[in-house]
Amino acid sequence: FILPNNKTVNLKSLVCILNSKLVYKWLYFKGKRKGQTLELYANPLTSIPIKNSNNLNVFENLYQQIIELKTKKQDTTDLEQQIDNLVYKLYDLTYDEVLVVEPEFSERMSREEYEGLKME
Repeated sequence: FILPNNKTVNLKSLVCILNSKLVYKWLYFKGKRKGQTLELYANPLTSIPIKNSNNLNVFENLYQQIIELKTKKQDTTDLEQQIDNLVYKLYDLTYDEVLVVEPEFSERMSREEYEGLKME
Protein backbone atom coordinates (compact mmCIF):
# COMPACT_ATOMS: atom_id res chain seq x y z
CA PHE A 1 0.00 0.00 0.00
CA ILE A 2 1.12 3.51 -0.74
CA LEU A 3 -0.22 6.23 1.48
CA PRO A 4 0.80 9.88 1.14
CA ASN A 5 2.72 11.21 4.11
CA ASN A 6 2.04 14.71 2.83
CA LYS A 7 -0.22 16.33 0.28
CA THR A 8 2.49 17.61 -2.03
CA VAL A 9 2.49 14.61 -4.41
CA ASN A 10 -0.76 13.54 -5.98
CA LEU A 11 -1.16 9.76 -6.01
CA LYS A 12 -2.12 9.72 -9.71
CA SER A 13 1.12 11.50 -10.54
CA LEU A 14 2.99 9.09 -8.30
CA VAL A 15 1.48 6.11 -10.16
CA CYS A 16 2.76 7.56 -13.44
CA ILE A 17 6.25 8.11 -12.08
CA LEU A 18 6.44 4.66 -10.46
CA ASN A 19 5.34 2.98 -13.69
CA SER A 20 7.87 4.81 -15.84
CA LYS A 21 10.80 3.17 -17.60
CA LEU A 22 13.19 5.30 -15.56
CA VAL A 23 11.94 3.94 -12.22
CA TYR A 24 11.88 0.41 -13.62
CA LYS A 25 15.53 0.78 -14.61
CA TRP A 26 16.35 2.17 -11.15
CA LEU A 27 14.58 -0.77 -9.46
CA TYR A 28 16.25 -3.21 -11.85
CA PHE A 29 19.66 -2.22 -10.51
CA LYS A 30 18.76 -1.28 -6.93
CA GLY A 31 16.22 -4.02 -6.22
CA LYS A 32 16.32 -7.78 -6.00
CA ARG A 33 15.88 -9.72 -9.24
CA LYS A 34 14.97 -13.25 -10.12
CA GLY A 35 15.82 -13.35 -13.79
CA GLN A 36 13.93 -10.48 -15.39
CA THR A 37 11.35 -10.40 -12.59
CA LEU A 38 11.70 -7.80 -9.86
CA GLU A 39 10.92 -8.60 -6.23
CA LEU A 40 9.44 -5.43 -4.79
CA TYR A 41 9.65 -5.16 -1.03
CA ALA A 42 9.68 -2.15 1.28
CA ASN A 43 13.34 -1.66 0.49
CA PRO A 44 14.13 -0.50 -2.30
CA LEU A 45 10.61 0.89 -2.83
CA THR A 46 10.99 3.32 0.06
CA SER A 47 14.32 4.45 -1.41
CA ILE A 48 12.99 5.50 -4.82
CA PRO A 49 13.86 9.17 -5.25
CA ILE A 50 10.55 10.89 -6.01
CA LYS A 51 11.13 14.32 -7.42
CA ASN A 52 8.45 16.88 -6.77
CA SER A 53 7.49 19.67 -9.14
CA ASN A 54 4.78 22.27 -9.58
CA ASN A 55 4.00 20.73 -12.98
CA LEU A 56 2.90 17.26 -11.87
CA ASN A 57 -0.70 17.90 -12.96
CA VAL A 58 0.34 16.91 -16.49
CA PHE A 59 0.74 13.36 -15.13
CA GLU A 60 -2.73 13.44 -13.61
CA ASN A 61 -4.23 14.32 -17.00
CA LEU A 62 -2.34 11.52 -18.77
CA TYR A 63 -3.34 9.10 -16.00
CA GLN A 64 -7.04 9.95 -16.55
CA GLN A 65 -6.72 9.50 -20.32
CA ILE A 66 -5.05 6.11 -19.88
CA ILE A 67 -7.76 4.92 -17.47
CA GLU A 68 -10.48 5.98 -19.90
CA LEU A 69 -8.80 4.23 -22.85
CA LYS A 70 -8.05 1.08 -20.83
CA THR A 71 -11.72 0.76 -19.86
CA LYS A 72 -12.52 0.82 -23.59
CA LYS A 73 -9.72 -1.73 -24.21
CA GLN A 74 -7.84 0.74 -26.42
CA ASP A 75 -4.09 1.12 -26.90
CA THR A 76 -2.33 3.50 -24.51
CA THR A 77 1.24 3.13 -25.76
CA ASP A 78 1.52 6.73 -26.98
CA LEU A 79 0.33 8.11 -23.64
CA GLU A 80 2.72 5.83 -21.75
CA GLN A 81 5.58 7.09 -23.90
CA GLN A 82 4.54 10.68 -23.15
CA ILE A 83 4.73 9.86 -19.44
CA ASP A 84 8.21 8.36 -19.87
CA ASN A 85 9.34 11.48 -21.77
CA LEU A 86 8.01 13.76 -19.03
CA VAL A 87 9.61 11.66 -16.29
CA TYR A 88 12.96 11.95 -18.05
CA LYS A 89 12.49 15.74 -18.11
CA LEU A 90 11.30 15.81 -14.49
CA TYR A 91 14.56 14.15 -13.42
CA ASP A 92 16.60 16.41 -15.74
CA LEU A 93 18.04 13.59 -17.83
CA THR A 94 20.07 14.54 -20.87
CA TYR A 95 19.32 12.91 -24.21
CA ASP A 96 22.35 10.64 -23.82
CA GLU A 97 21.21 9.58 -20.34
CA VAL A 98 17.76 8.74 -21.73
CA LEU A 99 19.45 6.49 -24.29
CA VAL A 100 21.05 4.54 -21.42
CA VAL A 101 17.62 3.98 -19.87
CA GLU A 102 15.85 3.36 -23.16
CA PRO A 103 18.25 2.55 -26.06
CA GLU A 104 15.45 2.58 -28.67
CA PHE A 105 14.42 6.12 -27.67
CA SER A 106 16.29 7.64 -30.63
CA GLU A 107 13.89 5.82 -32.99
CA ARG A 108 10.93 7.83 -31.74
CA MET A 109 12.44 11.19 -30.74
CA SER A 110 15.41 13.17 -31.98
CA ARG A 111 17.81 15.02 -29.71
CA GLU A 112 16.34 18.36 -30.82
CA GLU A 113 12.76 17.22 -30.13
CA TYR A 114 13.73 15.97 -26.69
CA GLU A 115 15.65 19.11 -25.78
CA GLY A 116 12.61 21.19 -26.82
CA LEU A 117 10.23 19.15 -24.65
CA LYS A 118 8.81 21.02 -21.67
CA MET A 119 6.96 19.84 -18.57
CA GLU A 120 3.59 21.52 -19.10
